[in-house]
Amino acid sequence: MRAPLSLFSGVISGLGLALLFSAPGNGWLMLLVSWLSITGKYLVTWRGHHLYNPTNLALVIVLVLSGGQAAVAPAYQWGGAWQPVALIFAL
Repeated sequence: MRAPLSLFSGVISGLGLALLFSAPGNGWLMLLVSWLSITGKYLVTWRGHHLYNPTNLALVIVLVLSGGQAAVAPAYQWGGAWQPVALIFAL
């Protein structure tokens, strides 16, 4: 049984947000950026194709409008070293 492609699209966006976004202590911003990302997949299109990467567009919108309550994930998420990042890019 095959899962619909739309499910994979949401999972990919969620994984990207988990790696890139941080809003400590503010769950509503986490929900907002997720909602913007998924909604942007369907609203910001031209002839069936995305105009922008919906996840990155949602990140930029929330980072600009959050008043400093949200941030890009900090470097210590990867231990502060370059080796884990190099391993991820190599994989």
